[in-house]
Amino acid sequence: MDFELELMVLPVSDVDRARDFYVERAGFHPEVDTGVDGVGRLVGRGVEVGGIRHMESGTWRPGPHPERQDYNSFAGFTDPDGNLWLLQERRGEPGQ
Repeated sequence: MDFELELMVLPVSDVDRARDFYVERAGFHPEVDTGVDGVGRLVGRGVEVGGIRHMESGTWRPGPHPERQDYNSFAGFTDPDGNLWLLQERRGEPGQ
C-alpha cells in the first residue's frame, strides 16, 4: 500500500537539523524550503500578527523569551482561509 503525506507541522528545536534528518536520513522530499519575512515587514504589509509570546513552565507568557534564544519566542497570524502560521524567533546568523 502506498502512503502520501501532504503536509505535516512539527515543532522542532533546530530547523536545519530537523530538515537534514527528514530529507537525508528519512528520505522525505522537501517541496518548499524558504524563509519568511520578519514580523515588522508582515505588519507593514497589513498582516495582523498576534503578540509575541514564549513558553515558561508549560504556560504561554507575553513577550519574547527572557534569554532571547533561537526558537523560543513566537508570534502567529492566520491567512484568509484561517490557516495558522506560527513564527519563531531566530537571532543567529543564517547558516549557523
